[in-house]
Amino acid sequence: MVFTKQYGFRFSSAAYTELAPRTPVLAIDFSADEVGVWGGESRTTLRATRAGTVHAVMASWEVYAGEADALCMATHPDATLGNFPRDMQWGQGLQLIE
Repeated sequence: MVFTKQYGFRFSSAAYTELAPRTPVLAIDFSADEVGVWGGESRTTLRATRAGTVHAVMASWEVYAGEADALCMATHPDATLGNFPRDMQWGQGLQLIE
């Protein structure tokens, strides 16, 4: 997996089509979980909801703060569209599919 900033572009500025819904692969509670709570590998099943050719799998993250999850910082392209610094710091992870 490579971050989009390493490819030299902002995914939020590119035209793309999501073929499957966002699917959580890991949940961590920074206030309760200990370092290393996650394993080194995990598998997740994705179900396409649209027809098309898969060129890449994109990974992004969301972090919530507060009791009611009222504050959210995310790296999904629709969340970083107007946030150039966040795209340049983290961006999205891309796994190209051949």
